[in-house]
Amino acid sequence: MGVKTQKMTENTPTPKIDRPKVSTYRVKHWFLCCLALCHLAAFSSLYLQWPGLYGEEGVMPAHQATPHGFSVKTLAETFNLPLKETAELVCLIGTVLAGLLTAFPALRVSPAYALLGALYFSLYQVGRKFLWFQWDIILIETTCLSVFVAPLFPTKHSLAHDNITLWLVRWLAFRLMFASGVVKLTSGCPTWWGLTAMNWHYESQCIPTPLAWFSHQTPPCIHQLEVIGTYLTEIFFPFLFFAPLAAVRAMGVYAQVFLMTMIMLTGNYNFFNLITCGLVISSLDDDYLPSASTLVKYISPVSNGGLGAVAALLKLPFKLLKSLVRLPYNVVVGAATCPVRAVSTVGVMSVLAASGYLMRVLGGVGVDGNCGKLTFNRPELEWFLAHFVPLAVVMGVLSLLGNVVRAYFHILSSQNKSKLMKLGEVIQTSVVSCAVMTMFAVSLVPITELDRETQNKIPLSVQELYHRSVFYYLIL
Repeated sequence: MGVKTQKMTENTPTPKIDRPKVSTYRVKHWFLCCLALCHLAAFSSLYLQWPGLYGEEGVMPAHQATPHGFSVKTLAETFNLPLKETAELVCLIGTVLAGLLTAFPALRVSPAYALLGALYFSLYQVGRKFLWFQWDIILIETTCLSVFVAPLFPTKHSLAHDNITLWLVRWLAFRLMFASGVVKLTSGCPTWWGLTAMNWHYESQCIPTPLAWFSHQTPPCIHQLEVIGTYLTEIFFPFLFFAPLAAVRAMGVYAQVFLMTMIMLTGNYNFFNLITCGLVISSLDDDYLPSASTLVKYISPVSNGGLGAVAALLKLPFKLLKSLVRLPYNVVVGAATCPVRAVSTVGVMSVLAASGYLMRVLGGVGVDGNCGKLTFNRPELEWFLAHFVPLAVVMGVLSLLGNVVRAYFHILSSQNKSKLMKLGEVIQTSVVSCAVMTMFAVSLVPITELDRETQNKIPLSVQELYHRSVFYYLIL
């Protein structure tokens, strides 16, 4: 009987099981949810402020605007409706749609985000100075990217090309943060060069919060450390977004989220902090996001108030510290299990270490003990940009190609899909890859404005394509 059972076991075919794949399904929905929340804030605030800003007797009446192309003004003229009522209707539709996308994940599909983008762009066209803030422009570009990230139809699993489309969001996060840090120095502002910007920041920012008063009272040496921390977070940590190991990318993401949280606690920048957090989250894997049970565990006591809220809030810093302590362990284990990741991870960390060392030699993050200023000068800053802007482009190209190759590998190595299904996924991934590579190439034009020599090497056809797309605020 035992021999018969053994023969049956030997003849039984082994079921084909796909190799485990790193999931980004929850990351995708976190990003889409953050974007929907930003639109909810944008449309609802515009609805409330429209009469005072753009009404007939407003500060800048909308009927005096001269938009080029599609706008809420052309909608009103097309349907022969009053401009004020048309604008309010657009705001209401946008508010309701954004609320539905926030509450119901099944509705987060590409056409819905395309509609959100079109509605907000129509308002932006007549908004002029009151909608020319950085967060309004970022919202339009991010919504454009979300059309690629969101699925065409509701799904309950990751798509083969999710890593590619999310990489484009990651590239936008890098461009935003890196340029935000560098422009503080290229502007030539003496407060940023003298490490005294935070001495006046809290009292001169947009709508300071009560916590801003306490932050303003801290000693000047703390303000200097805050400026240095801002430089490190915005200029150096974004390079971690390109690391092939999720634990390394998490370091960069946590640093950005921490910075955005501090800014949010001390000032009101509308939805800018939230949309930035949504952008940088795209660099994570699902394993680095808190589960639903964890969120309920920490949010429920806060919503109930009392001592439970205090206890939950006190635990959050320790949870973050615990995650940061485990990051080096995760990096070592992850690198040890994959030689390719080990080499590439060491390469990324070496670049960061070398950049930090070079900037320290030049005085990049060092403080002159006597005068409390940055110890490098403008020519040395230009040298830094001449070397690190091309490096960012190269790292972006390699990272994008790596994600494309990984997507094809997962499709072709899948054992539970028919050849016809694989062919369909290959075609779909190829179309998405071509679109993403085109947008990446066009986005090189604005980021290389930090170094003109690098920008001059971009083909003229790509530069012309960028200048044509600027009008629609698709890539900025």
